[in-house]
Amino acid sequence: MQPSFDPHIDYFSILGLPFGAQPDAIKRAYRQLARRFHPDLCHEPQATARFQRIAEAYRVLSQQRCVYCAHYQAHSPSGDRSQAHVAPKSRSPCPIDGKHRRLVYRLSLRCAIELLQQGFFSIPALQLRMRFTRQALEGKTFRLKGRGYPGIFGGVAGDFLLRFEIGQACEPLRLQGADVVVRFEVPRVRVNTGQPLLLETPCGAVECAIPQAVAEQNATSQLLHFAKKGLPAEAGRPASDLYVELIVT
Repeated sequence: MQPSFDPHIDYFSILGLPFGAQPDAIKRAYRQLARRFHPDLCHEPQATARFQRIAEAYRVLSQQRCVYCAHYQAHSPSGDRSQAHVAPKSRSPCPIDGKHRRLVYRLSLRCAIELLQQGFFSIPALQLRMRFTRQALEGKTFRLKGRGYPGIFGGVAGDFLLRFEIGQACEPLRLQGADVVVRFEVPRVRVNTGQPLLLETPCGAVECAIPQAVAEQNATSQLLHFAKKGLPAEAGRPASDLYVELIVT
């Protein structure tokens, strides 16, 4: 087979291997690097070029390893061809850091409020709990150091990047700034009893008297305010308020 390689290129080094590495190590390194830099999976600027170099190195070393080694040593800068059959000193593989792992969890606002009251969120993929704070409702990306994909050849593991998307469109529940607004529909016959209303909200139960305007049938809706009954307090952040939009049907 005619040599089809550049004898001046260290193809072992491209795969992060010491010169003269055995075929099983070559195959293992190629598989790891091919997954790491495949253009469909890796969006780094030089991923395609890096993947092509990795594929070329594997082609040469899997098909023409012995011929390549002889040519490479013969063309080494030392020019000492008497040492062509002496294995050079092993070189440490080049460390490659792991990729970050990104995940977006979609939650209803009701579920998010329950998690705030609970105080933590369980991540099944990592088998751990993380603190769940009001920043999750504000689009913050949480970073868990070293919990991403592992590095290879001694490279540093990537991070786990987690963000929450909070849906509000289909619920009688919404956020207004940090305050919680919930809508309740109450039958007129219930209003006419004159008895206080006990309303079960995602933030907890609240009791309120029937507003006079509603009781006298001068209004069909009323906005009720409950101070510090919204999102729970956190360090440096007081509890928010709860607003109940009472609608008489």
